[in-house]
Amino acid sequence: MPEKLGFGRKHDTIHFVSKNRANTIWNTQKEKSYLAHNYGFSNIELFTDDVGTYSLVNLRDVWDIAALRGNQPEKVDYPTQKPEALLERIIKASSNEGDLVADFFCGSGTTAAVAEKLNRKWIATDLGKFGIYTTRKRLIGVQRELKTAEKNFRAFEVLNLGRYQREAYLGVHFALDRHSRASGNPEGAAETLDARVRGHDGEVLTRAAQQRRNIEQKEREFRELILRAYKAEAFDNDSFFHGKHGGRLVVIGPINLPVGRLFVEEVITECRKRGASRVDMLAFEFEMGLFPAVLEEAKGKGIDLTPKYIPAEVFDKRAVDKGQVVFHDISFVEATPRYDGKDKLAVQIELTDFSVYYNQGAADAAIAAIKDGKASVICDAGQLVKIGKSKDGVITRKVLTKHWTDWVDYWAVDFDYMSRREIIKVPVDFDFASPAGRGRRAEGAAGEGSGGAEPRNDTEPSSGPSGHLLMELPANRLGGKAAKSLLVPAGEGKTQGEFEERWTGGYIFENEWQSFRTRKKRELDLTTALHRYDRPGRYTVAVKVIDIFGNDTMSLVPVTVG
Repeated sequence: MPEKLGFGRKHDTIHFVSKNRANTIWNTQKEKSYLAHNYGFSNIELFTDDVGTYSLVNLRDVWDIAALRGNQPEKVDYPTQKPEALLERIIKASSNEGDLVADFFCGSGTTAAVAEKLNRKWIATDLGKFGIYTTRKRLIGVQRELKTAEKNFRAFEVLNLGRYQREAYLGVHFALDRHSRASGNPEGAAETLDARVRGHDGEVLTRAAQQRRNIEQKEREFRELILRAYKAEAFDNDSFFHGKHGGRLVVIGPINLPVGRLFVEEVITECRKRGASRVDMLAFEFEMGLFPAVLEEAKGKGIDLTPKYIPAEVFDKRAVDKGQVVFHDISFVEATPRYDGKDKLAVQIELTDFSVYYNQGAADAAIAAIKDGKASVICDAGQLVKIGKSKDGVITRKVLTKHWTDWVDYWAVDFDYMSRREIIKVPVDFDFASPAGRGRRAEGAAGEGSGGAEPRNDTEPSSGPSGHLLMELPANRLGGKAAKSLLVPAGEGKTQGEFEERWTGGYIFENEWQSFRTRKKRELDLTTALHRYDRPGRYTVAVKVIDIFGNDTMSLVPVTVG
């Protein structure tokens, strides 16, 4: 019996929906009909091309659009990529210039790229970081095309909404308490006893206390999930460490905060108290500039400290059950300022090293899972290796990474990183230290390139696995380098006029120069264009590298000019 029955799938179905039929935009599109007559009507105009004579008729509901082929410039090797011709037809039919187009599962970014070319505003979101990185690179390419053609192009920003997935798991929401000053209903106050809210032991709890208890329980379950994904043995009664793995202690960092120096120092102190010398530290995010200094400090105290990123796949129960979750080791960026001999205010930044210590830790299992006659790419001992298995079961290994630059997919530079504080608007009594107030990060303000550098085009999250949103800024050729106030997302405040601006303690990373690989251009520029500062002084340059796995690492480089 044949494995597959039926016809080969050669089409997709497009669903057309509208909230309000009366306000629906519909621009009738035309297509060519190669019937060489005017149907007896004098107002039918005939045209001729290299195929033959045709007339223009209203577009029908069956479209013949060729699938993408490997030699087409727009192809970016993304599994679900659609042809630009398809999205161009949809966008032209259902929107006008200046309208807003949204794609909430943007994938390779075809919708955003076509919308930009057709002078539409756009929003694109995706939970997968590869989709966001592919879309960002594609939009930079569109900007360059428009700039070469001397057409206006718009800046866009990348917003990291990265903790939503963790908050959703924990059940943490950001609505104000029913009784609070900011809610406009202060009577009773947030700590008023509610007899309907009781603990398991019958204890009467305040609403806030019940919420704290629920969060603590969820955090315990969350840590158990992470330990299971890491294949670690959980500790039942330990006040600090959470488990052990292969003779090493395991500690999980704060769920809603980046791991900082104080937490690392606490880890070192606890290790010395217990006489332990090896520990793995798992976290979603690490503060920028934390490494490699703290690792050297730990080593000097006899502690072998290994920090690892917790991947987004930890939320996928199927991936956890199959042992497919990979905890990536951190990387290190080395960049060197190159001062200009003629201009004391000018500098270039050279990317001089990118150290990668990825180890998948499951090479044997990956090899065993490869079917005869197939191949797979894995990380093993810090190298990217292609493992092949012949039909006879013979294993072959080919190392794909031969130089440190092979790990780098994209790198970008902000020449004055600490000039743009991250300012957000929050309710007056909003507490950053509370579970509901932690980790609200978004980054903004972008503009046109200058001074010979590549177009400055987007701003980006600091680090860590996340959901992302790309959004075009509503102006042409935006410029300037000012801090941006970022509004808290809808639903986080209930009233107008009860907000204040606060500095989060972080800074906005602005891409002022970048180099990245494309299908046609695999080489990277390892030295930036010359950047000239307006005045003498000491500046902090931020260098961000995104590796071939989509993980980003930042390093801060001090420069002094003048």
